Amino acid sequence: MKMTKFNFSPTEENEFFKIVEFRERVSDHLVSQLREMLEEGRVHTEAVVDEIRYLEGLRDRTRTKKAKKFSGGKLKGFWHSHFFNGDVSEQAKNYMKLLDKEGAFEKIYRDILAKTNDPMELSRLLAERIVAQQYQDINSAKSWTGNWIIYAKHNDKNYYLMVASHSSPGDDTDPLYSEMKSKCESQFPFLFSNENS
Repeated sequence: MKMTKFNFSPTEENEFFKIVEFRERVSDHLVSQLREMLEEGRVHTEAVVDEIRYLEGLRDRTRTKKAKKFSGGKLKGFWHSHFFNGDVSEQAKNYMKLLDKEGAFEKIYRDILAKTNDPMELSRLLAERIVAQQYQDINSAKSWTGNWIIYAKHNDKNYYLMVASHSSPGDDTDPLYSEMKSKCESQFPFLFSNENS
């Protein structure tokens, strides 16, 4: 796939990404990631920036889960907020949350089987219940999950460090910390001292 190159000046880039008001707290690494996302066209950069602007109090709440502090590994003490790009793979991950609950699929299947045993109607109702209903439920609860924006809090301010793929339970997130430390510590050394943990 051919990448489109954008030749923004730093000022134009900050304005384009809508980070002017807090640019001094956004890592150069994260700006580089936003630039790559834009050039590759694989992620809507607005999804990332909208979430950051919400965390800054500059916009209404997004449709994603509330930000949460990491509780284990080397990321302990740092925070993550989700951004939802809205592509099919992210939607599928969210729909799978429903099916991860013990007995959830069986209950849905029994409820629908009580209404019909016609295979076509059964398929339609299953898809409707798992996809359409789940979409409405997640949207209403503002609990979409997606990839992460990893940030730190220091002196009552947020410092936005990087975006990363959402891990699965039990995954080792220490490599994310190592990447973040290598890319961001020179810009924000105070975030990598023991005080953040």
